[in-house]
Amino acid sequence: MRRTFWIFGFIAILGANTLLAQADPLIEFNRRRNEITRKAMLTWGIWSLTNIGLGSIQYPRSDGRSRFFHEMSIGWNAVTLGISGFGYWRARNAGAQFSAAKSRRAQRSAERWLMLNAGANVAAIATGFYLISRGNDSSLNGERLQGYGLSLIFQGGFLLAFDAVVFLFHKDNAHRFGGILKNISISNQKMGLRWRF
Repeated sequence: MRRTFWIFGFIAILGANTLLAQADPLIEFNRRRNEITRKAMLTWGIWSLTNIGLGSIQYPRSDGRSRFFHEMSIGWNAVTLGISGFGYWRARNAGAQFSAAKSRRAQRSAERWLMLNAGANVAAIATGFYLISRGNDSSLNGERLQGYGLSLIFQGGFLLAFDAVVFLFHKDNAHRFGGILKNISISNQKMGLRWRF
């Protein structure tokens, strides 16, 4: 009888904790931010793996500028695969039990990183155009420079669009934070969180 009581008590506590976690808007806000980041990193990782796979197949079959395009794509995506894997792992292990201030900092940090990445992608695209221009003027390494340049434009262009979409998802989540702040009340005696159902 005692064992049954303890089992049902344990199940009831787990169920109550699950309901409270679902009802807490701050936990839901952090969960959503981490979910957006995890899905973005997973998508980026799949993109990188696909480019590595296709580039590895096409590299030995191609020559000239096309061969250098695939060479750069393989190298570029090997690096981005590592970055996306680390980003996925980090978002997966990020705690949802942040305070309101820490939640706000984490949200802003995600948005800042995306803006920084967008700037890096614009620089990659500009570098790609520069390499193509240099390749047109060079007889020695012209095809290599053009192939690398085309790859940088292609990869940078995709990542710029990708970062813009992920940024919009994070901005949508940030708007929810304003609603959460309306439910926080501060007095000179205590601070509390009101839930409206």
